[in-house]
Amino acid sequence: MTDPIFRQKMSMWETSKQSARVGLKVIQGEGIAALMKGSLTFSLKRVADWGTRFYFAVLSEDLLFKKGDLTYVLSNQERLAASLIGGGLSSLLTLPLDVMVAQIQQASKAGQKVSVLATFQAEFKQGGWERVAGFATKGFVARTLHVALTTGKHTGEGGREGGREGGCESRNKDRQ
Repeated sequence: MTDPIFRQKMSMWETSKQSARVGLKVIQGEGIAALMKGSLTFSLKRVADWGTRFYFAVLSEDLLFKKGDLTYVLSNQERLAASLIGGGLSSLLTLPLDVMVAQIQQASKAGQKVSVLATFQAEFKQGGWERVAGFATKGFVARTLHVALTTGKHTGEGGREGGREGGCESRNKDRQ
């Protein structure tokens, strides 16, 4: 959970002590299960996050560069471009879950059961679809950059197809 105490500058030792105090307070007030608050939503978010990152990256590779040619080998630049596009599209899809995890784990929600549906309904009551859209897209630019760049990093390491053979100039000679 996010506790306001951690918004001030502290040494590593003081941060550790305060963290233990907050943890003990939460356990005493809500039981040991409170330490896992939001973990199901977080786990689903992670599956959706990485699944969509690679789905959209591979889809981008196929649509933009391979165009149905199974023998085509992507250059590093093409792979990076497809990964950045895939990561960007993934963030559009999963950003509302990121915001929801943050809402569930807020210190102000301590002792409360936080429902995903109830949270979105409350936001809708406060300002309609415009409020829901604003709520669900907090941090959009930062999140999109993060997701796009980490997808590029992971796919650029030979993630899906393994290592590379041959130089760019020898690649795909007969494709033109």
